[in-house]
Amino acid sequence: MNPPVAVDKAAAGGLRLNLGGRSSVLPGFKTVDLKEGPTVDYVADISELKMFENGTVDEIYASHCLEHFPHTHTLAVLKEWRRVLRDRARCYIAVPDVDAAVRLIGKEGLTDFIRNLLWGDQEYVLAFHFTGFTFASLARILTQAGFHDVKRLNDMPYGVVDCSKLVDNHYYIPISLNVEAIA
Repeated sequence: MNPPVAVDKAAAGGLRLNLGGRSSVLPGFKTVDLKEGPTVDYVADISELKMFENGTVDEIYASHCLEHFPHTHTLAVLKEWRRVLRDRARCYIAVPDVDAAVRLIGKEGLTDFIRNLLWGDQEYVLAFHFTGFTFASLARILTQAGFHDVKRLNDMPYGVVDCSKLVDNHYYIPISLNVEAIA
């Protein structure tokens, strides 16, 4: 277990977290993931960021990990992320886009690709999706968790090639819902 991190808020660069980003590297970010890996700085459940004190994080990047929590826990997870963020910090979240999935189902039916998008590929114990989001539902729960100024993004920042860049392979429709919210 990592000890709590107290961060000098005036320090240049500040603390930035890449949550659930075991296989993605973001320069200047510390990675928190449930599984160890060569780029993981903190092995921890991203729904319980006990190693970070209130208001000590300057930014969160979380690509395709929020859907891995039961929908009954989504608000608590987002409140925990809000707790560690300083006021006016940015939180970037990408999740599978249920609206895009519905449009694709209308065109192709329930293909394996869409099934994996909605419920995970289920090839290992952590590869299950427990909930889905539309922009309206994600914006609403982010607001309930204490965030504001929620806006949809075409692309997540930093140019990372991760699930936030996914498109379907027939129509090239983006299937990731990418948002920015202010703490």
